[in-house]
Amino acid sequence: MVLQHPKRYIPIMVDEDFYPDVLELLATKYRGRVVTPVGEEIVPAPPRSGVGWPQTLVYRAVRESVNPLAHAWDLWASKAGTWVSTEESRAATGQTVHQFRASLGQFTRRSKRIYERDDWPIETVKQGGAWHFRLNEETAETVRRARSDMPT
Repeated sequence: MVLQHPKRYIPIMVDEDFYPDVLELLATKYRGRVVTPVGEEIVPAPPRSGVGWPQTLVYRAVRESVNPLAHAWDLWASKAGTWVSTEESRAATGQTVHQFRASLGQFTRRSKRIYERDDWPIETVKQGGAWHFRLNEETAETVRRARSDMPT
């Protein structure tokens, strides 16, 4: 088996019976990247969706967000239905690249540990080597309400 990666080819010897399991494992590890067997059609990875979050939980998550990330929530809510780049999101927070990554990581850990969710209440997709974020209108309205209810 040879897997196609955007930058190089990597030969991997695997028992034919385990071929589907290996592909699934790689797809999980490289979520958002295109990793397909050579010769098969390359299909862009679908967005990771957090559409299943109850709006009451979205409200709580936004209210509990630390201030720099709260500015990203404002940006995402103002552009509901539109993909927003990581760079644009980072700029809205005023953080450095590393600080913004840390804020996103903190939210991911909080989502898993406190809210018991493996996804985010926002769609994410990796395109052109960068993550993009998109809120649907219902979630954006919840974010706007949560942010307006926050003390200034």
